[in-house]
Amino acid sequence: MALSPGERIDLKKQIAETLGNQEWRDIDLTLSEFGFPTEETWDGSPSGYVVEMLATSKADGALVELASYLRPTAGPLPQEATDRFADPGSPWSDGGFRLFISHVSEYAEHAGAVREELLKRSIDAFVAHDSIEPTEEWQDVILTALGSCDACLALLTPGFSESSWTDQEVGWAMARKLLVIPVEFGQMPYGFLGRYQAQPVKKGQAPADIALGVFELLVRKQQSRDAMARALVARWASTVSWDAARENYGFLKMIPDEAWNQQLVTEVWEAHGRVHDLKTASINWKDSGEALDDLLGHLPYSKPSLSNQLDDDIPF
Repeated sequence: MALSPGERIDLKKQIAETLGNQEWRDIDLTLSEFGFPTEETWDGSPSGYVVEMLATSKADGALVELASYLRPTAGPLPQEATDRFADPGSPWSDGGFRLFISHVSEYAEHAGAVREELLKRSIDAFVAHDSIEPTEEWQDVILTALGSCDACLALLTPGFSESSWTDQEVGWAMARKLLVIPVEFGQMPYGFLGRYQAQPVKKGQAPADIALGVFELLVRKQQSRDAMARALVARWASTVSWDAARENYGFLKMIPDEAWNQQLVTEVWEAHGRVHDLKTASINWKDSGEALDDLLGHLPYSKPSLSNQLDDDIPF
């Protein structure tokens, strides 16, 4: 079935986000292998270049195939996920870090509470009993989520080890070499999960505290930090108020130096030049531009020219 215009736009944005982080020669190699054009010269950002090259074609099959090739960060995407990559019924929202929460059904309420707290930190957490509409084929949706998630959170509650579903879910994540975070709710890590240090949960500990611990791990761990950095930069770019600008700057500060690259630095500055509330906000008693210089100035990446964007509001 042909993609709708909105689905095609979303897919191209996803491709640009991932491919735009690669070296120029790898970008051109990938585009040409999938039948898209390339150009010798380009003076914009890598992601803008990818969008421009993709805009010349409406071949939905090539877009879906390219997206399914690029999306997995540590393993091949299964056919079930490829078939549903641009499906509007996808379990994921745009832009967030994709976290699969493995849990037994008796503790779906606990998982849902953690999920709501994670959403406040740009983590789109998939909880099967909360995330699937009754009309969906739930096994297909779970397969899609497992094949396209960025990490897995295992809520080790009583009965977890006896559930064949949770074992398969965690095993799938391990096979893709994703980060798996066990959270101990009365069940100790077992089997291959025993290799991971579980996050203990005290009796009565609030979901917000659990979510904060998970967030800090995702930002810091090598297997997940790049995808988490992209999600936090996307959050910055979608800022809609001064208060949000200050909050989102705090999230940018949590990104480790190793996760930054030229593309992310460019996106942060381009958003600052484009979004009024980012340009005019006062952050840590400083002009927002000065605050960004403090945050990014020590990194080995160049600051893009923003003259064209800053002039966009001039009506002549």
